[in-house]
Amino acid sequence: MATQLVKTVLGESCVAQERPEAPASRLLPRDLTIMCEGVAAGSLSYSLMSTSTGSLAEVFRSSRQFVSMESKLDCEPAKSLTDGDAKGNVLAFPCRHRRDGWPTLVMVSAASNVLRVAEGPASAYPVLRQLSGLEVATTSRTQQAEQVRSLWSTPIAIGSAADKEKIAGYLSNARASAGQSAFTAAEREFRKALELQVRLYGEDDMATNDVLLDLAVTVSNQGRNEEAEALIRRAAPIVEKSPKPADRARMSGYQAYVAVNKGNFEAALMLARAATAQWRDIVAQAAGTGSQSLSQLPGMTNGLEAELAMALNLEAGMLLRTADVTGAYASAAEAALILKRVDGEPSWWESDTLVTLGNVSSAQGRISAAEAYLKKAIDLRKKAFGEGLATLQARVALGRAYQAEHMNVSAIIVFREAIAIAKTLPRDTAPIRADDIIPFAEAVVEEAARYSDPSAKLGLFTEVFDAFQMVSSPIFDRTMALTSARLSTQTPGLSDLLQRLDSAMQKETGQRLQLATEQARSVEDRSAEAEEQYSTEITAQGNIIAEVRKNIADQFPDFSSLTDAKGPNLDQLRGRLGVDEGMLVYLVGRKTSFVQLVTRNKTIVAPVTVGSAALETVVARLRRGLEIEGSSVNDFDLDAAHGLYQDLFSGLKDEIADLKRLVIVTAGPLVNLPFGVLVTKPPVRGQYASAHWLTNDFDISYSPTISSFVNLRSTRLVGKHARRLLAVGNPVLAPLQRAAAQEAAFVSATSSCQSGDVIPPELLRSLASLPDTANEIYNVSKALGGDASDILLGERATEPALRARNLAEYRILYFATHGLLPGEIRCQSQPGIVLTPPSEPAETHFGDGLFDASEIAALPTKADLVVLSACNTAASGKADGGQSLSGLAASFFQAGAKSLLVSHWQVPSAATGALMSSMFDTLSKTPSMSIDTALRTAQLGLSKAPGFAHPFFWAAFVLMGDGATKPLDEELRQ
Repeated sequence: MATQLVKTVLGESCVAQERPEAPASRLLPRDLTIMCEGVAAGSLSYSLMSTSTGSLAEVFRSSRQFVSMESKLDCEPAKSLTDGDAKGNVLAFPCRHRRDGWPTLVMVSAASNVLRVAEGPASAYPVLRQLSGLEVATTSRTQQAEQVRSLWSTPIAIGSAADKEKIAGYLSNARASAGQSAFTAAEREFRKALELQVRLYGEDDMATNDVLLDLAVTVSNQGRNEEAEALIRRAAPIVEKSPKPADRARMSGYQAYVAVNKGNFEAALMLARAATAQWRDIVAQAAGTGSQSLSQLPGMTNGLEAELAMALNLEAGMLLRTADVTGAYASAAEAALILKRVDGEPSWWESDTLVTLGNVSSAQGRISAAEAYLKKAIDLRKKAFGEGLATLQARVALGRAYQAEHMNVSAIIVFREAIAIAKTLPRDTAPIRADDIIPFAEAVVEEAARYSDPSAKLGLFTEVFDAFQMVSSPIFDRTMALTSARLSTQTPGLSDLLQRLDSAMQKETGQRLQLATEQARSVEDRSAEAEEQYSTEITAQGNIIAEVRKNIADQFPDFSSLTDAKGPNLDQLRGRLGVDEGMLVYLVGRKTSFVQLVTRNKTIVAPVTVGSAALETVVARLRRGLEIEGSSVNDFDLDAAHGLYQDLFSGLKDEIADLKRLVIVTAGPLVNLPFGVLVTKPPVRGQYASAHWLTNDFDISYSPTISSFVNLRSTRLVGKHARRLLAVGNPVLAPLQRAAAQEAAFVSATSSCQSGDVIPPELLRSLASLPDTANEIYNVSKALGGDASDILLGERATEPALRARNLAEYRILYFATHGLLPGEIRCQSQPGIVLTPPSEPAETHFGDGLFDASEIAALPTKADLVVLSACNTAASGKADGGQSLSGLAASFFQAGAKSLLVSHWQVPSAATGALMSSMFDTLSKTPSMSIDTALRTAQLGLSKAPGFAHPFFWAAFVLMGDGATKPLDEELRQ
């Protein structure tokens, strides 16, 4: 039976309903649930008052309702309200919910020795007054809103019960997804919550802070650390204003997680220790306040102690990373003990501490203990989420523990299980990093050394081949995710299927959590009926997920190719390699690395003795030698280039001696360096003309992934292109200025950016103009016998003009313009190429002047070669530049292009023009020549020309994709 109540300050209709689970009593009414517009918005609960005298505040402090309030809310001192039948007064506690910062009001009153406690959102102020025995307000809703706001010491916004439920749902889904390492799904839900929170509360409300920090860690877990740090900076002013120590403790913890993901373990340890100390103080303060010690009130400090446990667990992980194994064990053990003692926290928190204890035990050489901890962690996560993404990292940890004891067979078996799981997951959700796979490679190489049978070795190397493909590349994966997302919104039918898939996955996750919670209860409290119901629903949702995924794969293969993590098998790659070709795939770990060589007849895995830190140092040193300072080019360190060659190729020199073409899949810092500048023989300092470069010996091309190369080689050439060349360049941008003035103009323009999708035209117009590209394009067109009508320069170099062309007719697409990396301008989340911006802001991204990766992927092109001839296209020395290049290349390949020629740094127009003219002249004269051979010929020729021996002038351009493509060979298309 429902009792009609007054409306909220937002005009919502509310009723009070008896809670059926509330125990019946002769002395007390049943507790009530407040329902507003069909949503549970609050409650009214009763308890008997002691006959002993005492103030209302003292009576409330000894009640069960006070325990509940203190366990979930952060409250200010009570305000006293009086009128109506409330004897004495009504205490109004203005609070914020600890989980989401939502303003919550608790009103305490007494009548006939019965304590009544009404709780609800700030919007329910009139309803709570009515239930507390106060007079029903006759003032306007605006006045009521002002009255309720005045109860808080800081400004609050008032949201509806429906808004609260939406945000709670988004956050619940996000945290459940994050708990099983489904970070892409978690990010999507956190962003929904953040958008609604900001709309309701504004940018600087405490309710927004926790979501910002959760989102920051989720983004960081996907490798986007600069974006994560920007979110933390956005949250910092909110935390500084907060009166709650818990907010500062959480901030320290989140900063530590980001530092971990950046590999800065010393900084992460310092922050983790700060978080632990802060949580210890908070727990101690909570346990010692009030008339009764909170430690004696069941559940009072559970949430705070659980937060302390997770800070200790993080601290333990960092102590282990910094070789303090004893300290790591002490912190991890304390965390595990706390979580065993407290109730109500997510079940996967315990599994996190078990993984840490397993890692610590492995470091202590206690493999039996490590095995027990890690297997229990796997079991807990399997119960909570099922086999899959949630168990992946625990299995990796177990494989690493086995390998540390040289139990290679056991390690290989466990890694095999982990890789099998990863292959079932979408590309952007498999959280496998290079350091996860390094122990697998070590186990395989050690075990293979024991075998004399080549086929047995090949079997082991095949498994490593699969593992190499599972390693995530954050910027590349992000570009592919954004491309697939835009494709989904523009493809009829696909969006509906994806929404159905997302809904089923969320429901399955929720039911698994409910089942795990039920199974964790004591035997007498467990419900077999409930467990059966949850299991049935899990099965039903699993069937829906499988059905929808099959429909997507069958109906939308282009989308599936963007999101599928499964790569080709070894035989598929070997079958697409020529007899004189070899693919080198690098796996770069923090301390050590590996390279895999695949040819048509053999497969080899070899260790590389340097890790990411050392590689980053040497690559940065070599890149400095490829820059201009003042008016001259820096000296290039030939000795360092030779040393890097030795590190990367020492285990393969004999194996590649008979090859003519290398296809390289780079990783880590290596993505920012063209391998052609490596020196294969001891050099003479400063003698660039006599140096023996890797380019002297091999045609070199690069591929973003193994999959993209196999896909390119799997496409047959059909028919002839009607036209040879479409060239676009010299967009209308800013006049040429001094470098400092140009940079100032660019910085000024970036501050105006408001949208994450449409780029303001003034932002692109702040970029430097490129007048020399016009002559470059005319020369290339002349060499290829192009048509003047197929040259788009200046005002004609626009997105609409480009889209108006039938790009499938052209054999070569040539873009002589700027390329931009993600984040170079605030509006930009993908790599892209700059065209002439519109005179007025565009309504959609289709005409804003930046042709980004997702737009490129939708192009209907069949080009054999795409040239991006401009500054910034490949890397420009930026940490993520090479990954961005891979994402851009993959977008062109998705559109149908076979190869992509790009530059790693800005090259003077004279050198660029000479290189391009030479390459295309050679192709025109020798149509049977491949692109990579023509590029190599042009580079070696330019390196011998007077004044151009320094690699700065000739080595910038690299070929992505299928370097063996012969764009001018008509016989191939007969």
